[in-house]
Amino acid sequence: MSIATDQPMATTMANTSAPVPNSIPPNHTLYVNNLNAKIKKQQLRKSLYNLFVSYGRIHAVVAMKGVKMRGQAFIVFDDIQNATSALRSLQSLMFYGKPMRLSYAKRDSDAIRNSKEQIAEKTAALAAMSQPEPKPRKEKPRIPPPPSQPPPDRTVHEQHIAMMNSEEVNRAANAVAMAEAELQELPLRDRTRRIQSIIAAQTTMIGTAVPMMTEVQSNSTLFVTNLPPETTKDALEMLFRQFSGYLDVRLVPGREGIAFIDFDNDAGAASARDALNGFKISATNAISIVHFFLSIAYPMNTLESQNNRQSEELAAKVSRLKHIAFDIENETKEHNRFLENMRFDMSTARSFLGGSTRHLSNVMSSGRGDRRAMCYIAGAIILAFLFLYYVVSSFRTK
Repeated sequence: MSIATDQPMATTMANTSAPVPNSIPPNHTLYVNNLNAKIKKQQLRKSLYNLFVSYGRIHAVVAMKGVKMRGQAFIVFDDIQNATSALRSLQSLMFYGKPMRLSYAKRDSDAIRNSKEQIAEKTAALAAMSQPEPKPRKEKPRIPPPPSQPPPDRTVHEQHIAMMNSEEVNRAANAVAMAEAELQELPLRDRTRRIQSIIAAQTTMIGTAVPMMTEVQSNSTLFVTNLPPETTKDALEMLFRQFSGYLDVRLVPGREGIAFIDFDNDAGAASARDALNGFKISATNAISIVHFFLSIAYPMNTLESQNNRQSEELAAKVSRLKHIAFDIENETKEHNRFLENMRFDMSTARSFLGGSTRHLSNVMSSGRGDRRAMCYIAGAIILAFLFLYYVVSSFRTK
């Protein structure tokens, strides 16, 4: 490595040196002078490296033994920005008892220039190797255009929408939602009966199957999936009304995450699909849009899998509710058994209390024993009776 040595030389006896003009452009190499000439070369290089390495990766530290080069060194950084930062921060820093003087070297290090040239050569070679050789073009056989498609048949689709809007499905869904909301507010004795109604409603929904749709050939209807559950019709209308031929947005009641967008022409539907397919309608949902006639796998596979998944979820809810009903029934039996064990004849207790009171009165009137002790005993009996009565009453009200 060769470093420009035509900087102003500092002798061993000199304490100051003329600063380098500001006209020198920034580069990777810093020229350091006014160093302590009594420090050995190896120790000086090591100390300079430890001082400057905190500002960035150092390519080399050059310190020479010559008489004219004592008290001087060159620091070669890997990055010009790091060299500039070190120059500004360490200027006039006391180093082995003397203030350092830093400036940019008049010429950059040969190692840096050679490194740049090698990088440029390697980049050019890689670019040349990455270019594929031109291949002869082959003429592709002409594919005849597809036959004209019949007009779309919306009968099955309309049947599907009508089924999802049917009174039976809506009634069952509403019954489930209302029963589950009211379940937590009911007392323990009424929960079992209420859970039976929930199970009946859930079973009704499980028995309601969505009919499979056959292929519907229509280019002007788009099928949108992966919508957030909170998506509204107004939001979708605002998104699709900007495209020509827009007609309507149809959400499927009870089925979150999907929608149908109707256009009056194929071009408008294709334009909307190309523009909005993959659009992130929320932070976690990127919508998927296809033409409805392309969704041949949707009627036979997607709907069936969705029906199966919904049926499994509802069956799991029914099973969970049955377990809750079973637990409530067992808990009720335990409470009843406890109450049976706690029952006693209240009249007997009253007669016992009355007899004890009369006996204590006789004892107190006859003057036998300590009257104060008798009062304490009577009060304790009354408190015990009241506490027992309160416990039994509280269990009976549950």
